[in-house]
Amino acid sequence: MGATVRASEDRERLLTPSFGLICGVTAVTFFAFYLLLPTVPIYVKQIAGDESQVGLAFGVLTVSAVLIRLFAGRQSDRYGKKYFIVGGLLLSGVSTALYSVWPHMLPLYVLRFIHGAGWGMTTMAAGALVAELAPRSRRGEAMGYYGLFSNISLSFAPVVAAWVLVNQSIGAVFLVSAVLCGVAALGTLAMAEPRRIFVRLADPPPSALLSRKALFPSAVIFLLGISYASLMTFIPLFAQARHLGNEGLFFTVYAVVMLAARPLSGRLSDRFGRGVVVGPSLAIMAIAFGLLAVTWDQWTLAVVAVLTGVGFGGAHPSLMALAVDRSGENERGVAMGTFMAAFDLGIGIGAVVLGAVATAFGFGTMYAAAGLVGCVTLLAFVAPGRWVRRQR
Repeated sequence: MGATVRASEDRERLLTPSFGLICGVTAVTFFAFYLLLPTVPIYVKQIAGDESQVGLAFGVLTVSAVLIRLFAGRQSDRYGKKYFIVGGLLLSGVSTALYSVWPHMLPLYVLRFIHGAGWGMTTMAAGALVAELAPRSRRGEAMGYYGLFSNISLSFAPVVAAWVLVNQSIGAVFLVSAVLCGVAALGTLAMAEPRRIFVRLADPPPSALLSRKALFPSAVIFLLGISYASLMTFIPLFAQARHLGNEGLFFTVYAVVMLAARPLSGRLSDRFGRGVVVGPSLAIMAIAFGLLAVTWDQWTLAVVAVLTGVGFGGAHPSLMALAVDRSGENERGVAMGTFMAAFDLGIGIGAVVLGAVATAFGFGTMYAAAGLVGCVTLLAFVAPGRWVRRQR
């Protein structure tokens, strides 16, 4: 009886050394990536001077990430996640180090495509590994903690990047980002991937690079990604255009709020169902995007940062957990690949389309359009009534 209780407790344990290490690797990986958030738009503007080119630079990366995730998700289910994480980090580090070597748009697009492949491979495999490590009853909480570590990086990386830009150079930011990718790769190599995860599982159904069971949450995150692109891609230029101060402060407030929102929302979705958390979170996001259209001062920008932190911190981990909930044990990599590919595709399309809107009509119109897409996202989730009820 005692052995049974101990076994049950072990199965429900979440904070294991492997889980802690993958979260640490995630923090370093995302720090390296988020250093580029305020840097790449400025770099592209120096080269090309056009918001549409900024959107295209982000779009190329996300399209590449979509393509690699559709392939790598299935393969990681067969061969394990660890070496996909390492391979992706190496691609990311090398491409980032080369950004400032050729200050022209065509080479930059090629490097962004390579970087996107590395980014997509790493984050897909890391997310799938977290899903494997988490007990079923604590999966939403696990996804919340996983996202928490990426948000810790978002709290500081843009501010650090802004400081390096002022005191050093754009090339220095790229170099620091590349070195951190190498550090994360070494940390991953030090991790002993659990035997039960590393064992090659049965092949997924031959139909697929996509997980049909994960299509609903993936469709919702795709729509959210379109409007979310307006934050990740254009906030630095928006803050400069409207004289809103250091754009890094927006990302810091946004990330700090998510530090609390992600674990809490994960626990709530484990207890009360995914839909109970996702619906209100999407509504908050739609309001935040609309508010950005009429933002002309730092205080309103800070309010938007809080709203987006709460909204995205609630919606993203709960939708991710829902995608994994609906997949089989040998389909989690495919499910995670489908989910993340949909999110990346949304960001890629959003960056290009909203960039064109900003160039033609200005940032106010662009964020109004993002708010409209946010409303469509909420309707897409709420319309099938069964998804608002308890989801497990």
